Amino acid sequence: MKRFLREMLPVVVIGCAGLLVFHRATLLSGFDIVQADIGDSRLVVFLLEHWNRVFAWNAAWASPSMFYPVEGVLGYSEMMFGTGVLYTVFRSFGLGLFQATNATLVLLSLLLSVRVLAPSPDPEYWPLGKYRRVWRGTRV
Repeated sequence: MKRFLREMLPVVVIGCAGLLVFHRATLLSGFDIVQADIGDSRLVVFLLEHWNRVFAWNAAWASPSMFYPVEGVLGYSEMMFGTGVLYTVFRSFGLGLFQATNATLVLLSLLLSVRVLAPSPDPEYWPLGKYRRVWRGTRV
């Protein structure tokens, strides 16, 4: 248990530092500012809200309303289905458009940092596993 905590402490510290650096505008604004240029931010929020409406049975899954009157053209843009599922969970808790989008992006960043940096019983299954052994002074 002590070894696990000792190895997880750097992961938590690096993950939190990364969140503070890369999501500082989002975190300091109370999740109101989406970090990107205005066009990308609007597209991401729109597509995520499309999935929220699809899961509420208020929209056809393959026909985002921005392409109206053409139907079945979801492939004209990013799908963002997996992200849309997580976004819908945040929206169901009462968060607004931008707050749910930012909460989704921050959570996915945190999960990615844990996935990349966390120690594993078998380092070969982690992206940085080979290099972690070098850091510990063992052979590759």
